[in-house]
Amino acid sequence: STGIDALAVEIDHQTGTPAVSVADEEWRRLKGWLIEEHDKGQLQEPLVLVGHSWGADDMVRVAQDLQQKNISVDLLVLIDPVTPPPIPTNVRRALCIYKSHPVTDAVPLWRGVSASVVDPVKTPLTNIDLRTADVGFDTSDIDHINIEKSPGVHKMVMAEIERVCPMRTVWLKEHHVDAVTQAPPLAPVSSEKSATP
Repeated sequence: STGIDALAVEIDHQTGTPAVSVADEEWRRLKGWLIEEHDKGQLQEPLVLVGHSWGADDMVRVAQDLQQKNISVDLLVLIDPVTPPPIPTNVRRALCIYKSHPVTDAVPLWRGVSASVVDPVKTPLTNIDLRTADVGFDTSDIDHINIEKSPGVHKMVMAEIERVCPMRTVWLKEHHVDAVTQAPPLAPVSSEKSATP
């Protein structure tokens, strides 16, 4: 998901928020790092998780594990998830951007699906199907393989992140917090799985 790598760079440059893209089973290390930072009192800034394809499913699993430690996720963005479990109640807001493909939706590898939440009162969820929704840009050529590379999708994701995470310098001043949270010590990897700012 090279588009997720590019999105992490956009997040970092546009908001000043440390972002890292992880792949394959790195989501497990990310989860562990977040829990360690929380236990040390270092997880004070808004937490946003973003994933594409099975990586989106993995980000729901990260949120589920964080719930066991009473850690909130301010925003969870799923891009064309494949078989996502229900989003847990520690997620404050969730957005799922996907494109249905009625002909191939029976094959999980080639499709994204809408998401669900455990409790819609506690976790507002917006599902946007790029096949049917008017999102202000052409979605006709978007499919599961390139959805995370779409500049229009990147703009949608960035708009949601900016709602939750104002410019980092502004947030730090408003909350009188030292800049203690850094991107997790995971090497950025380009592949077909997860991403997390």
